[in-house]
Amino acid sequence: MDFLSYVTVEDKFPVLHDIMVLNGTGQFEKSKPFLERYKTVELYLDNDPTGNKITHNALKSSPKFVDCSKLYRPYNDLNEWLIMKGFSRKSKQALKL
Repeated sequence: MDFLSYVTVEDKFPVLHDIMVLNGTGQFEKSKPFLERYKTVELYLDNDPTGNKITHNALKSSPKFVDCSKLYRPYNDLNEWLIMKGFSRKSKQALKL
């Protein structure tokens, strides 16, 4: 659901981005060698202990990782942000994606 939420607010999709959707946070370490090939990797992980831990470890491991979860904080994820705020052009501008 989070990926569909991203598509809802991101005008440039799919033209300007490669997207990798992980079915669970346990997939992150397995995916890291592939992700390291990119100049920049935006992380839209949950604002929960597991998501925060993975984000923290990724940021420590390489400057190419960017924490994007702050965009929808204090909500757990982008989908929750959309539900709680109600999606509109105004809320999209507030998110600044």
